[in-house]
Amino acid sequence: MIGHMIRWIKFLFIVLIGFVVFIFLFSLFLPSVGHTERAGVIQAPVDTVMSRLTNVYQLARWMQGWATDSADAGLQIQFTPTQPDGQACYSWSYLGRPGSGGKFCITHIVAHHQVDYQMRMKGLPPITGHFVVAPALDGEHTWIKWTMDLQLGWWPWWKYYGVMLDRLVGPGMEHALGSLKANCEQADTMGYQIQRIPVPFHAILAWADTISLKQESRYMALHRGYAVLQQYLHQHQLQQQQAVIAQFIEGSDSTLAVHVGLPLQAPTEVKEDKHIHLLIMPEGGFVLVARYNGPALNIVGAYHALESYIHRQHLQSPAGPWEQYFQDKLPNNDSSQVQANVYWPVF
Repeated sequence: MIGHMIRWIKFLFIVLIGFVVFIFLFSLFLPSVGHTERAGVIQAPVDTVMSRLTNVYQLARWMQGWATDSADAGLQIQFTPTQPDGQACYSWSYLGRPGSGGKFCITHIVAHHQVDYQMRMKGLPPITGHFVVAPALDGEHTWIKWTMDLQLGWWPWWKYYGVMLDRLVGPGMEHALGSLKANCEQADTMGYQIQRIPVPFHAILAWADTISLKQESRYMALHRGYAVLQQYLHQHQLQQQQAVIAQFIEGSDSTLAVHVGLPLQAPTEVKEDKHIHLLIMPEGGFVLVARYNGPALNIVGAYHALESYIHRQHLQSPAGPWEQYFQDKLPNNDSSQVQANVYWPVF
C-alpha cells in the first residue's frame, strides 16, 4: 500500500515538473515586450493637444485612473523638479495603500508630432511608450495614438502578463483619452474644465423625499436627508467612502424631488424603507465632471456647461446630474459658498 502511494507521488511530481517545464518552454515563444495602443480623434488643433501632452501638470490631470479604469479618492500626485537631462516628471501614490503608485517622465518631444515617455510602477517592469499626433485635413481635428510597451524580460510570469496587457490596461487608456478629449474641447463649456471619468462610486446609501418649496427650502431638505443618512450609518456600522452627493429634480406645483446619497466603502445589504434605499451603480459607466467654486445659487452654471458639452459632442445621458460637496460642507442658502463637483452620466 505504501509503495503504491509512493509511486503515485512520484508520478504526480513528474507531471508537475513536466508542466512547469512546458510553461517555461512555451513562454520562450512569447514576445519579451508587451504592447498595447489606443487611438482617437479630438476636435481641437494640434497645438492644443500637444500642450496637454508636454506639460506634466496638464498631463497628470487627464491621465488619472488610467491604470485601473476607475477613479480613486485617495490618489495623491506630486510634481518633481525638471531633471538634469531635461525630463519633466510626476509621481503618484494612494492613501492607505503603501507600496502602490509610480512615476511618469517625459523623455523626448518632437514638436507638433510626438511625445516619448517612460513610466515606473511599483511591482512592474519598466514601461515605455509615446503619443503621436497628426492634424486632420480641416485643421480643426487632431488624430492621436497612444502606445505602451512593457519590458517583460525572460521571466515566464511577466510574459504571460504581457499577453493580458491590452485587456488589463486598454479600458483605462480609453477613458484617459476620453478625459484628454474633454479637456482639449472645453472652449465651449463656459469656462468650466470638463473631464470624462469612470463612475467614481459603486454603492450609494440614498435618501429621497419630495418637498413643497412653499414649505421647505432645498437646503433644509438636503441637511435633513444628510442627518438621516449619518444616523443610519452610525446605527448599522457602515463606512462612508466619499463626500455626500445630492440631486434635485424640479416637479410641478412648486415641488422638488430631493435625493441625498452617501457613497459606501463596499456594497452591502441595506434595510430599505420609504425614504432610504441602496443604489448600485452599473459597472463600466462614465460621467462628465465639472468643478464649481462659488455661491450655491450659481452652481446652475456648471449644469448648463455640462448640458452644452453633451449636446455639442452628441452624447446621450441615462440620468440627470448630481452634486458632490467637498468635505461634506453643505450649503445653507443661496449665498453659501460651495465647493462641489457636478457629475452628469453619459454614454
